Parts: sequence; C-alpha cells; structure tokens
Amino acid sequence: MRGEDVDALVSGFCIFIQGNTLNTLFKRALCAAALGLLTASAHADSASAAANFFGNAEKAGLDIGDLDPTHALVTPTLVKGLYATYNESGKLMGVINEAGTLYGKAGVFSTLGPKPGSLRLMTPAEVGGLRAEVMAHLAYEKLIKVTYGNGGGRRILAFSSVDCRTCFLHETELVQAASTLNTTFYIAPASLRGMDNGGLALMEQLARIMCDDKPGVAWQKFWATREAPPAKPCALTAQSVHRDTEALSSIMAGVKSMIQAVPMFVAEDGSPVPKNFNMDMTPEVADTMFGAARKRVAIAPTTHWLAAAKRKS
Repeated sequence: MRGEDVDALVSGFCIFIQGNTLNTLFKRALCAAALGLLTASAHADSASAAANFFGNAEKAGLDIGDLDPTHALVTPTLVKGLYATYNESGKLMGVINEAGTLYGKAGVFSTLGPKPGSLRLMTPAEVGGLRAEVMAHLAYEKLIKVTYGNGGGRRILAFSSVDCRTCFLHETELVQAASTLNTTFYIAPASLRGMDNGGLALMEQLARIMCDDKPGVAWQKFWATREAPPAKPCALTAQSVHRDTEALSSIMAGVKSMIQAVPMFVAEDGSPVPKNFNMDMTPEVADTMFGAARKRVAIAPTTHWLAAAKRKS
C-alpha cells in the first residue's frame, strides 16, 4: 500500500474518532498513532524519490545549491507522485517525482536523466502532458471544499490567503452572488506572512478549519467572523498546511496553470480561470467566471512522469 492510500485511511480514522465518546486526550493519542503509520508509509515513497533524484543529480552534475542529501527533507505533496524537497533550514528547494527524473524549481520543470549533462527544460508539449497528470493526481479531497448552489459539477482549484485584502473582497462578492451561483471551489489556504513573522498563528487557525467536520462551512464563517473552530484531533498542523499549499503553488506555477499569487484559480483541465478584479462581481459576472457553463473537460493523461518508480527487490 502506497503512502497516499494509507493517508486516506488515516484521515478517515481521525474523523471517526472525533465523533466518538472517547476522552479527548485519548482521541489525540490514537490520531497521533495513526499519523505515525502514515509517516512511516510516506517515508518509504519519499526515500525512494530522494535516492533516485540525488543519484541522477550527481550523474548529471546538477548544482542543487544548499540542498544537502544528508540533511534534505523530502515529503509527499498534494499531487500523488510528486515530492517537495527542503534544505536543512526548511526552505522549499524544488519538486521531484519518485523516479528522480523531474526537477521543478522557480516555476520551471526540467527533466533529469541518468547520463551526465542530461538536465534540460521540459518542452511545452511535455509541460502540457505533466499538467494533465498533475490535475488527474491532485488530492482535491485534502483541500477545503466550498460549494455554492448545486456545485455546477465544477472542481475549481483556488489559492487564497486569510490576510489578503483582495481575497476578502472575493469571498464577500461570492456570498453576495450565492443565491444564483452554482460552482465548487477546492481551496489551498495560506498566509501572506512568513511562519516566523505572524504567519504561524494564522496557519494554526487554518489547520483548525481544515480539521473541522465541515471545513467549507468553517472557511466561510472565518471570513465573516475571523474566528476558527476549536481544535480537534487531526493529522494536520500549521506547518503541514503551510508546506502543502507552498508546494502545490510551486507545482501549478511549474505546469503553467497560474502565477504564484492570490487569489488564483485553476480550472479542471489545468488552465487558469481569469478574473477581472476591477469588475464588481454581480451574480451574472460570477456565473460567467465560475459557473457550470464554464466547466472545462479534464484532459486524460498520456504520460507517466508521476508513475511509481520501479524498486529493486
């Protein structure tokens, strides 16, 4: 069983024990134990990705700056088959696949082969293929789902920051258009502030929102009241939510679905959803931007950049 499959089981287990009558401290202990199972399984996939990437990087003579293989942290992202790499100080350095043949950094993906000097930028066609894979492997269920009306059959990926003035205006406009709007957003939340510059407290609130029984409702309530729900036993932390959104933003920029800014919206096929922030979002305008009629058909992947690496027996 791969790490992503164990993740789903752990998340379901933590939700189950939240509704149980067990003592709160005992609930937290059970959830922590389940998280340990997830960590061990995810570590195996991450270790494979790290070994393959650093091995290929050495053969290719790739300069990876201060990403020291001895101290690097490699963790799964919200896209199954992609992993984020962090240096010893915790800075995101890039995104890799398990085979170690992809390297994404600064909004650009390159391919990394097993031969010296084989690092090269991906062609537009290759980026398009990778984009289709990313959208097909995106863990929407781990984001904050907010539905308006009947949902419109939409799956719009949205990046939003809780300390962003434009994001606040966007949320306010959506509420005003809610009576006629049919759409669904899957929100990757963040803070504009650094984790050690006031962002940690905000990310802790976001973790509580995402751990709530109804995170979409909690998200909307937060914008109206600036209050997050009480903490509950959950595998998420402020740090993990921050890393998930940071890495996903980097991935989506790398496959040319968006620029790294907020708020940003990505359609089902990985194309950007344009929004004119100088235009008042009347119900008609909201429907034109996000409604069911604007749904994009997801593109079936034809490449295998995100396939699991073959492991030696």
